[in-house]
Amino acid sequence: MTEKVEEIAKALDQCDKEALKQIAKSLGKLQRWYIVPWDDLYGTKRITVPTKAVVEEQSVFKVTLIGFDSAKKINLIREVQANTSLLLMEVKQLVEASASEPRVIKDGLSKADAEMLKGVLETSGGKVEMT
Repeated sequence: MTEKVEEIAKALDQCDKEALKQIAKSLGKLQRWYIVPWDDLYGTKRITVPTKAVVEEQSVFKVTLIGFDSAKKINLIREVQANTSLLLMEVKQLVEASASEPRVIKDGLSKADAEMLKGVLETSGGKVEMT
């Protein structure tokens, strides 16, 4: 370790629990790092600075119809009916209502299924959002 790092490490060893928490909060605000006080975990007076926060990948998606091409409305209605358990009249109302506000077509899908459904609906004239 360099001399400067050793000085900082010695200074941290002499800090009490509250001082370490304040240091951790300050570093977290400056660098957006998650700081874990070792004192809380193991009863020692050291802190660890993990690299950066790990972002979890979303695993459940919903497909929302946000509009449609009126020239392809019939094809879109057929595809929505084929991919849902709704009746024809319900699908027609759902598709027409999506012109004014977004409507959820299917929820709780895996990423692959959601992307497949999005692709099918887009080729049938729908404007689709996957969240």
